[in-house]
Formats: sequence, structure tokens, C-alpha cells
Amino acid sequence: MDYKAEQIIARHQSLWDESLNWRNMWDDAANYTMPHKGNIVTVASPGEDQTTGVYDTTAEESLLIFAAGLVSQLIPPGELWFRFEPSEPDASEEVKAWLDDCTSRAAKAIYGSNFYLAMHEDFLDAGFSGTSNTFLERGRTRLLNFTNVPVGTFTIAEDAEGMVNTVYREWKWTALQAQEFFGDDKLSKSLKECLADKEAPAWGKKFSFIHAVYPRAKADVREGEVEGRLRPIAACYVCVEDRVVIDESGYYEMPHAVSRLLRSRNDVWGRGPGIEVLPEIKMLNRMEQDILLAIEKHVGPGWLMPDDSAYRPDNRPNGITYWDASNQNNKPERVREESRIDLGEMKTDQKRRRIRSAFFADMFQMLTNVAESKREKTAFEVAKMLQEKMELFSPIFARLVQEKLNPLLQRVFSLMIREGAFREPPMDIGDFGGSYEIAYVSKIALAVKAAENNSLMELIEIATAMVPFDSSVAMVVDWRKAFRDVSRNRGAKTDWMRSDDDVDEMIERMQKAQEAMQAAQTAETLSKTAKNLGPEAQSAATGAMAGGV
Repeated sequence: MDYKAEQIIARHQSLWDESLNWRNMWDDAANYTMPHKGNIVTVASPGEDQTTGVYDTTAEESLLIFAAGLVSQLIPPGELWFRFEPSEPDASEEVKAWLDDCTSRAAKAIYGSNFYLAMHEDFLDAGFSGTSNTFLERGRTRLLNFTNVPVGTFTIAEDAEGMVNTVYREWKWTALQAQEFFGDDKLSKSLKECLADKEAPAWGKKFSFIHAVYPRAKADVREGEVEGRLRPIAACYVCVEDRVVIDESGYYEMPHAVSRLLRSRNDVWGRGPGIEVLPEIKMLNRMEQDILLAIEKHVGPGWLMPDDSAYRPDNRPNGITYWDASNQNNKPERVREESRIDLGEMKTDQKRRRIRSAFFADMFQMLTNVAESKREKTAFEVAKMLQEKMELFSPIFARLVQEKLNPLLQRVFSLMIREGAFREPPMDIGDFGGSYEIAYVSKIALAVKAAENNSLMELIEIATAMVPFDSSVAMVVDWRKAFRDVSRNRGAKTDWMRSDDDVDEMIERMQKAQEAMQAAQTAETLSKTAKNLGPEAQSAATGAMAGGV
């Protein structure tokens, strides 16, 4: 018996059972927001229509805007949206230059990979379910390979600090696919028998596999460049049918970046806009269906007919309906439809605005076309509206940075270091893990940080009004540090900023220059004054100047 395989299968099954309610919720949300991602509980056949029962596409349109907005405003293709910067403000110029070069090389590697394809799918998953997973590994044909792991196909567990440190993913492969990936030597018994069976094609039958990624015990880990079995993060492939581990390796850092947009209580899984407004989405869909039925009744109302009538009304354009004119009671009559469609449309518009707001569609559209927004409102009004929306978006931005972008970029940095894709680092850079930090300079990142700048400007206005009454108010704030933070929030590069030592040295030179200038002016004044005095007074003044009095 393979005990490790049994433990992995049992742990995965336990986590899978715990996520049952979540999978039902994701499947329900996907049916209304992104039907082609709804194959979570009820799996549709390839090419099957999955939009049956959907009468309003507001949620789907809003989700597409949400995902596209995050791609274009948070990680814009073709633009530099991140920078590796020194974690220490007094880092040498060599370190700054090396990290700038690392930024350029990493950005080029990301642009040349499938990063944006994977992240768009990732943001779609995050929008409707609240949880998304992107897997980063060394590619076979390119340096970086990103894979979106669809929600509902993996299970997760957290460490003591609430960060995802365990991911189990299950999928199906044919024996031929397993042979291509693992090689002949690592295949299990059932896979080899399937490949050897000449009567049944090897591409027909599929087998279940689990990829288990979890932290190893410290006693089993070795430092430095080591084989996969001794690395901090374990990676085991299990063939479920044979219940054996067919491959075991490891990673130096967690390859899965799992983010949760919003969390409630101690839930492991996240909640996204699609779940938060799911009741609104369902109600809107039902209301739209009712309105369409009401409109249809207005266009083609029903008929009132005598119960002994032998004829039927002709509903075609210019159609003629014959009736017995000798009996007025036999005359067909249209049913009067008095549904208040206008009230229904007014209510559905309210629902649509609520759904669009939940997906931040209006905020992304404002960021995309600020100039157009200013045509309808003043620049100040647009700025205030955008600031209010950014304050609501800030928690989501913080989670995307901490749980998605930071882990991915840190792994990109580490992978490229190990692959020799960066220049040789300076001698004084120290430990790679603590020598740099990541700064985000995309439009949405700078817009979120602008709220901090606005608070400082408001503080300056208050201080300006209070200084006349108490001048010590101006000394409360560390203005030099505040300016550095504002500059970083505005996207200024770190190498533009002088260090505190350089600034202090400049201030000292300026003070000495001012003192020398004042001394020269004093000497000149005394010299002019002495000329107007008598011989004895001139002698005394000269002695005073020489003595430095």
C-alpha cells in the first residue's frame, strides 16, 4: 500500500466534501454571470447551449467589464505596471540599477508568456465566485508558463496565518497524455496496461490524477539548490485508479497564487460580486422574463370567444375573422392587457445599476475614459466620484496584491534568478528574499494610492489654518517622510529620490554657505562704518573685526 497516496486521496476527498455547498453556489452564480464556466456541479456536453433560462445579460456584461477592467487598469499589457525596488532607502546606485534591469527583463518575460490569457480567466473566476487560482511553472518552450486553474476543480487549505499553503487539483488524462507528461518509467500499472492493450485505443479511456502541493516538514527540507524531494514545497502526482504516487518533486516557493476577493468569518473560500448580488441577478432575470411576457401580451393580446364558437380568430396582419353577425354575443373580443410595463422597467433599471455597481463597472469605465466623464461633470466632481469608488475598491485591490500579484511576481523573480535570466547581482545586494520590494504603478494602483495623497492635502489645509495660533503644529508631521510616501503613491521612481544623508549634507552645505555670506556681509558693514570714524575709533573697530567680536 502506498501510504502517501492514500493520505493525499483522503485529504483531497475531505476538502472536496467540505466545499460541496460552495460548488453549488459557484455553479448557480456561473449560470447567470458566465454560463460557459458553469460546468462545476452539472457538467454540460461539449458545445451544449448553456444560456437556456437566461433572459437578462447585465450580470455577464458586468463581469466581462470587471475582468477587462482589471487587466487593462491593474496589469495593462504593453505597459510597465510593476517595479522591483530596494527595500532599504539607502541602497547603493548599483543595487537600484540592477533592480531596474531586473524589472525590465521580468516585464519582457511576462509579456512574452501566456500571462494575460491566464489572468483574464483568473479575473473572470474571481468576479463570479470570489476565488481564483493561477499556477506558475517553468515552461517547456518558454521561461514562464501561467495556467488558470478553474474554480471547482481544486481544493485548498490555509496555514495558521490565513494564507493558502495547500492546493489539491484533480483532473482526467488519457494514458497517452500521462505517458507524454511523465514518461514510460513513472507510469502506474493501469496506465501501462491501457497502453499495451491493442484492442482498446489508449486515447479512449481516461484516468483521474491529483496534483498535491503542500509544505514539507522542516526536517525534510534542505537549503540551497537541491533536488525536488528536499525543497520546501512538496509536489506529488497521484494516479487515483491505482492509488499510487507516480511522481514526487517540489518547489522552492508556492507555485499556486490563490486569491479571495472578499471573505466572511473564517471561510476558506472567497466571495465575489457574482455571489454578493446573486439574489439581485436572479430577481432581475425573473423580472425581465415577466416583462417580456407582458410585452408579448400587449403585442398579441388574447381573445374572448363564445364557448360554442366554431371559428378561430385570424392573428395575421390584415387577417379577416368571420363571425355570426346575427348574434352580437358571438362577436370575438380582444382581452384588454393592463400590465404596468413602465413600472417593471423602472425596477429592472434599479437592479441593473445595483449589479453594475457591485462589479465596479462604472468605476472601470470612468478610468478608461475620464475625458468623456468630464464632459458631463466638472473635473472636481469626476475626481470625487472616482475617489469614492476607489475607497470601496481598496479592500479588493489589497487582496489581489497580497494574494495574487505579489506571490506571482516574487516567483517570477526567483525563477529568473535560478535560470540565470538576470544580470549578475551587485556584491552588496545581500539576501535576495529581503533585498527588494514590489511597487505597483498601474493606473488603478496609483488611483487607489491617491486617496492617501488627498488625506495629506486635507491635513496641510488644516495645519495651515492652525499654524498662526500655534507654530509647533507644523512640526508634528514628518514632512520629509510624507513627501516620500506621496511621491511613491504618484509613481515616482526610487532613483529620483535623494537619500536622507544626501539631503542632510545639502542642508549642511547650504547653512555653511549662508553663515559665510552673513559673515562677509557683517565684515563689509563694519568696514564701511569704520571709515566714517576717527583714527582711534577705526583702530578699535579693526581690532574688534580681527578678534571676531
